[in-house]
Amino acid sequence: MKRKLTIILFILIMVSPFYIMANENYIDIIFSNEEKERVLNGEIIQRMYMKLNPSTLNTHLYINIPITKYTPKEYSKDEVIVDEKAFFHYKLTEESKLKIYNNLVSYSKLKGMKYFSLREEVEKELIIDSYRITSATNRKKLEDAIYTTIENSVKNFFLQEDNKFGKMVFESEVLNENNNFIMVNKCVSGIPPISGKNDYKIISFFLYDEEKEGFYYYIVSAMKIKFGLQLLADNTNVTLFATRLRGSTVYMARLLFDIDIHDKLNPWDRKALFEGKYRKYWNNAECL
Repeated sequence: MKRKLTIILFILIMVSPFYIMANENYIDIIFSNEEKERVLNGEIIQRMYMKLNPSTLNTHLYINIPITKYTPKEYSKDEVIVDEKAFFHYKLTEESKLKIYNNLVSYSKLKGMKYFSLREEVEKELIIDSYRITSATNRKKLEDAIYTTIENSVKNFFLQEDNKFGKMVFESEVLNENNNFIMVNKCVSGIPPISGKNDYKIISFFLYDEEKEGFYYYIVSAMKIKFGLQLLADNTNVTLFATRLRGSTVYMARLLFDIDIHDKLNPWDRKALFEGKYRKYWNNAECL
């Protein structure tokens, strides 16, 4: 009997770390208490970083992406990183959960997404076209998939035509863990000549809080630049990526939760941004 109890205890001890990893409390990993309070009050928190920063528009000199099994430590070493945190009030039911799931994999609905161009100070179309395709190498257009049940993990490929980067192919994985959704989109075509396969990725977390009746939202865009970092920095700045990410946040709030935050499409006051009022560093020393 003692031998059996010992074996059972040993199994529990060995298995428990894996169980904990598989059931991570993403909200506490990703959001500090201060950030929870800020997003619950309606704020969208954005950070942006580009390795070369000649226009000094970075908010941070380093962005430490919260480490989860979907956002490994090495992502924080990428040359361009932008992330956002928000909260969306939403009453989740079994019916609405399936609707959210199907909207996450409705890649054609991304067509028409807009962003705010800080340079031109106007709204512009970000995604000219978007649709599901057969595979990374076969770009045959497919209709959006419609699921009757929610899978733990489902993969699709989609082609997206961006107004700056042109046509890109993404591998998209949508995962469900209880009432949480995680979407991992990796650009498998690369963006020649600046990045290669899987060097550009966008990971989105939709983390449900039953007590608050809504989703904590975290999205991070990370790009490894293999060639032309100096050329990229000379011809644009980090806001090219930051305004695009905000466009995605605004669009997904409407698509998934029917929440209109269009008034927050522009993440920054242009004058304050160029005066350095959003910087979290001074004299090249990180402050936050």
